[in-house]
Amino acid sequence: MTGEWIIYIRVRGEVAVDSGNGLTFNLNGKDAQALPVKEVYVNGVLQISGYTFNAGSQTTAASITFTSSQTGKIVKANYRWKYETTSEENLSVYQVEKPMNNIVEPDVNGQTLISVSYNPVGAFKGLLTWEYMLKAFWREWQRIAENSYLFDIETVSDTTEPETLSYLLATGYPKYEKIPGVPGRVHVGVEFVKVTI
Repeated sequence: MTGEWIIYIRVRGEVAVDSGNGLTFNLNGKDAQALPVKEVYVNGVLQISGYTFNAGSQTTAASITFTSSQTGKIVKANYRWKYETTSEENLSVYQVEKPMNNIVEPDVNGQTLISVSYNPVGAFKGLLTWEYMLKAFWREWQRIAENSYLFDIETVSDTTEPETLSYLLATGYPKYEKIPGVPGRVHVGVEFVKVTI
């Protein structure tokens, strides 16, 4: 059953794995999106033609199929893929805030010193928490954090009102907690900040 949230992961420089025939190279992400434009590199050179990017589906990983063998070469891709939560995987906490950059502190004479920033309001930051995330998707959050991939989050329910946010960056390693009596599901928390592109 479909949930209320969609996560888009913006992958950069993922090394595709040769399926064994030198023609098809498998990626990790599923349901690759048309935008932004997908990019494929072979040994560091951007490929303009000579391949097909297979988007996959919600259950099938994306892949790249070349018209000629690329055996022994390093194939990398930049692309965005989509993860739709199930009703069991809906966020339990969606917390966003904009921190103030103004500083209030006492000076050496005990007087209150107020420093007003040229940009008084900082970027969005927040917290995402799942009570029952699939353990496999927690591993994806590990990959997102370890590779500094950006991600987007949006709602697909008319009953929810949080702002759709793009270009988010995890600022800490995804917190993980096992749930007694619920195998395969974990409690996960991800802190993030919005990046200006």
